[in-house]
Amino acid sequence: MIQMNEMKGAGRGGFTFIEMMIVIVVLAVLIVAMMFVLFRPRMIANETAALEALRSLITAQNQYATGNGGRFAALTELSASTPPYIDVTIGRGRKSGYCFLVRPSPDRLNWSAQASPTAFGKTGARYFYVGEEGTVRFNLVQPATSRDPPSQ
Repeated sequence: MIQMNEMKGAGRGGFTFIEMMIVIVVLAVLIVAMMFVLFRPRMIANETAALEALRSLITAQNQYATGNGGRFAALTELSASTPPYIDVTIGRGRKSGYCFLVRPSPDRLNWSAQASPTAFGKTGARYFYVGEEGTVRFNLVQPATSRDPPSQ
């Protein structure tokens, strides 16, 4: 005679392979969702810091040009001046998850700057550009240029 416990599968211990895989997949999805939630505020803070740094560069370039016959400077010149026109951290080309590149024209009558995330999608999700006209522009896919839309 078959006992009731044998019919219900009593005594079977553990989980099946499929059940374990489902648990692992659910945990992986939750971890990825949490990483996005944790990284997003940091990216926003980094982008805000990059925008502030670009605005500082606009002011620094204008001050530098006023004292140097209307000529603009490279990033290292702005930070190495006495007193410095910009923060030394920006002068090194990196700050808050962004890389900064300042290009004065060969005659130094024009300039432009770009800010790119050091790790796209982790330290920032937008690229920025600014020129001597002072309008900060952004791009979501590649380094920004003077043809991209203005940032708010």
